[in-house]
Amino acid sequence: MRAVSTHALLALALLTLVVSAGCADTYRVSDEPPDGVTTDAESTTTKTPTQTTPATTDDEPQKGDQFLSVSSLDESRAMQWNASKRAAFENLSDERQRVVRRAIECDCNVELSGEFSFYDKERVEVVEDDGTYYFLRVSIV
Repeated sequence: MRAVSTHALLALALLTLVVSAGCADTYRVSDEPPDGVTTDAESTTTKTPTQTTPATTDDEPQKGDQFLSVSSLDESRAMQWNASKRAAFENLSDERQRVVRRAIECDCNVELSGEFSFYDKERVEVVEDDGTYYFLRVSIV
């Protein structure tokens, strides 16, 4: 008896699946076509407006790209780093000054091109500029 009821349930489930699959997104010939679709005896034409989206793959970071972001610190927190990890802004190279200044002004992630390296464990991590301390965070994709 149990095997018969299991087979009956499976048959019912299969029948339900087949019937419901035929109902998805269909319309009968006597129905009005959906918006944007015109029909005649020989063809069906869909008039859907298309939008062109500019490719953004060049703007997306690639694996290995490195970025600098900064966050301000109070002096007591900044002094917790070793002196070798702290630097005055004016003692940075011109390239490093430019990228740090840009990160401070835009409050964003600035793409690096060698000014700092994620892999450099000896890099400067705290910069002091006019009495304000900044933690330099280098991240990598």
